[in-house]
Amino acid sequence: MKTKIVRIPVLGHHLINTYLLLGRKPILVDCGIPGSADRVYEGIVEAGVDPADLAMIVLTHAHIDHFGAANDLHRRTGAPVAAHEGDLPAYRAGHADSAQRQPMGVFGRIFARTPPPNASTDPLNPQIVLTGDYGLNEHGVDARIIHTPGHTPGSVSVLLDQGDLIAGDMLSGGFLGLLRYRPSYPPFHDDREQALDSLQGALNLQPHTLHLGHGGPMQSERVQRWLDHQQPRAGGERPGRRDGTTRFSPHQLRSAPATGMDAGSPSNTPSRTRKRVSMSDATSSTPTVVLVHGAFADASGFASVIGELEADGISVRAWANPLRGLGTDAAALQAFVGAIQGPVVLVGHSYGGAVITQASAGLQNVQSLVYLAAFGLDEGESGLSVQADFPATLLASNARPSSYDAPGAAGGPDLFIDHDLFRETFCADIPVGVASVLAASQRPLAAAALGEPCTASGWKNIPSWFLISDQDGAIHPDVQRFMAERMKATTETIQASHVAFMSQPVTVAGFIKKAL
Repeated sequence: MKTKIVRIPVLGHHLINTYLLLGRKPILVDCGIPGSADRVYEGIVEAGVDPADLAMIVLTHAHIDHFGAANDLHRRTGAPVAAHEGDLPAYRAGHADSAQRQPMGVFGRIFARTPPPNASTDPLNPQIVLTGDYGLNEHGVDARIIHTPGHTPGSVSVLLDQGDLIAGDMLSGGFLGLLRYRPSYPPFHDDREQALDSLQGALNLQPHTLHLGHGGPMQSERVQRWLDHQQPRAGGERPGRRDGTTRFSPHQLRSAPATGMDAGSPSNTPSRTRKRVSMSDATSSTPTVVLVHGAFADASGFASVIGELEADGISVRAWANPLRGLGTDAAALQAFVGAIQGPVVLVGHSYGGAVITQASAGLQNVQSLVYLAAFGLDEGESGLSVQADFPATLLASNARPSSYDAPGAAGGPDLFIDHDLFRETFCADIPVGVASVLAASQRPLAAAALGEPCTASGWKNIPSWFLISDQDGAIHPDVQRFMAERMKATTETIQASHVAFMSQPVTVAGFIKKAL
């Protein structure tokens, strides 16, 4: 019987997830933060399940956003709670030991300094204490719980016979799950290397889809590419990946022992045989991709594209565009690219397109130019003048000048996008929460830069590619088409906002690869 997986979002649409597994009997995986019992209970009812029929509650680990409502849900449903013995001290204390946590990024460092509210709950005593793998068939779901330590000592995942993996926090969607399809670290791991080993071991069991506590779902091949890019253990490589020597058939998964640590469990997988591609392995003939952002953004917006390119062994640099003036910005990029050994593919977004246009004209190592909804100017033309004969965009009405002169520019104000109108203008196809952060952190463009004429156009002598964003609120699609046709660029169109590289990074990375 195929098990239906129902995701019950506890916070936001993907920020914190619990999962209801509908087999012969229903099983709940994770319970959310303290106070979320009502939301989870309602989700169970909405799925057509009587909460009293719940066969079990499985906790993937002892962090408050996963077991915070476990006591309440146990009392209301009568379902026994199953958790691993490795996390018993945290469950019984009602909170995890923060001293054991290793911050994994900016959010981990923020939470380490300022713990989130509701960081503790009533002590929990699980009715089922797991010591190894545990079969769920007799509880109504064709699956087993596997021990996947590292995020916490007692972290577990649920592997369904049909190939789905409820992975807890072995990994997360980017930006706390807001970038739900981009693999990333969660804010904390107790043991990063052990967590990566567990993730690799779980992938060796050949799940097709991973369902995450924050973000997701994600296809296993995408997760594997991300995992290959992480630093291996200093003393050797992580356990064998799926194209190595270890493979498991569906029959082996179904026939695995219900208790104890079996031969297919993550801690017993052999060493990988496939070497991870590193940037130092690239030869001097392999192009380096240099990404140049535009106005109202910074280089971090390319994060998902960088991950896609580096997963294929492509060397990438994301240059910090000063946004002060076309002449000075192009000169700075020219110096940066001139110092790179070997050929370069220059990729420009928005105003960054004007910068790569002028800078590339004086460089000998630029192999090709890629424009992402960008300005491909001709000599004597500016970002303002090229748009003069075309319909105005939202940016024209939603940009706001500063009350001061732009620092480091030739004169005049800085330009910002109105905070309340930022998403519809700049990035209408990305999550509201991400757009809000981008609006708050936007880097201004000196107004003078838009009116500064281009002095040289590299696209006249360098092969060019142009990706037109057909739902762009910053540079009208007709302006993009005009510039692409004029430069005789290899052109494709994407149904996306001005920031297709954020909303559809896989497609954009694939387009960039065509220019290599």
